Amino acid sequence: MLRNTETSWGAISRAFHWVTGVLILGLFAYGLWMTKFPAREDTAYHVAIHASIGISVLALMIARVFWRAVNPTPMPPKGAARWEITASKIGHLGLYVLVFGTLIAGWLLAGSGRAPLDYSLFGIIPMPNMLGTGSPYHKFLEESHELLGYAMIALVAIHIAAAVWHERVRRDGVMDRMTSGRSRDPSATA
Repeated sequence: MLRNTETSWGAISRAFHWVTGVLILGLFAYGLWMTKFPAREDTAYHVAIHASIGISVLALMIARVFWRAVNPTPMPPKGAARWEITASKIGHLGLYVLVFGTLIAGWLLAGSGRAPLDYSLFGIIPMPNMLGTGSPYHKFLEESHELLGYAMIALVAIHIAAAVWHERVRRDGVMDRMTSGRSRDPSATA
């Protein structure tokens, strides 16, 4: 099934979840590798690749939000406490806010440094340089992008811990809904 149901996520939502998740983790690791190791001659090359992947993830996230808006959200698992439902909603909203915040700060950051950057999507599609080379906001955006990235990864870790808790402790089928698209609930129609 491509679309979501009341009991499970559809194939398109699951694909958005896993592809963006892998890309976000990869971007974070690549960003750390780029910035925490000694400076090298090819830094601008790696920044351009990081920016291209980031802009691609931003486009993917916009499509994901649109898809989520036109599809039902599966109901919480049976027996879920009100605090769990509230925590889940706040956590997911936080993930979206931090992902978009990190990506937008990165886009603004790209090309705002002292040296000009070949700012095009994978060297093919020119991208608007939002602030221009030598922007006075460069340092602020650099710190914001980094702090938002760390906050996002911390929330991703909590998200993963919650998923493992649902799988190992609650055994309520929440993981199945995002992996196979099936529900363990025998009364579910998915």
